[in-house]
Amino acid sequence: MYSQLKNILLQDLDEGMYPPGSVLPPEMTLVNHFGLSRATVRQAIKELEHEGYISRIQGKGTIVIREKSSLNRGLSQLTSFTEDMKAHGYETATQILDFEIVEPPPKISDMLRIPIEKSVIHINRLRIVNKIPVAINTSYVNLPPEISMSREDLERTESLYSFFEMKRIPLVESDKTIEAISASEEQATLLGVPMGNPLLKVEGVVYTLNHQPLEHHVVISRSDMYKYSLHLLR
Repeated sequence: MYSQLKNILLQDLDEGMYPPGSVLPPEMTLVNHFGLSRATVRQAIKELEHEGYISRIQGKGTIVIREKSSLNRGLSQLTSFTEDMKAHGYETATQILDFEIVEPPPKISDMLRIPIEKSVIHINRLRIVNKIPVAINTSYVNLPPEISMSREDLERTESLYSFFEMKRIPLVESDKTIEAISASEEQATLLGVPMGNPLLKVEGVVYTLNHQPLEHHVVISRSDMYKYSLHLLR
């Protein structure tokens, strides 16, 4: 029951019934309106607070912090996660989970158009917005032979695309596919969601000059906090 109430309140947030800065109705108002127990209402409110939608402030009530799916990324331009989030005024952080030199799996070597025995950089990162984990970003990077990258380089620049630009590697175009998946145990733990929770998976290849593949990436993000938008012309 608390999950159903949580989803109703999320829909209200998404429709603008309670914009950021407004106050949610008191617990007893929700109890009487929906005919639920106070414990059920408290659990729904607790989950919304844990996921960063609301904040309970002494003397002020339950304040709405953000709407549902407020982390919006466009697909019509080749921009980095950090660029998109900072453009909206969000505080971002990145936790590097893995940084290693590996021989890529056959699928990755095919997409990067390299021999299977050629080593590439494998990077796995947890992307954090306003102190909430929102996405897992896995990349395989095939740098030009004259350029190298260390874990410290990535920690300094934070954005992989910023590193490419600093090394004067032009980012020209990208192919992407989007699909819905269910959270695995590992993904659920990293993102702080229940196992089996719906997630968004974006897989793509970024190309430099002459349609040369530079990076293969998979971005797995929380569907309750994240959405992609696309502007089309005819």
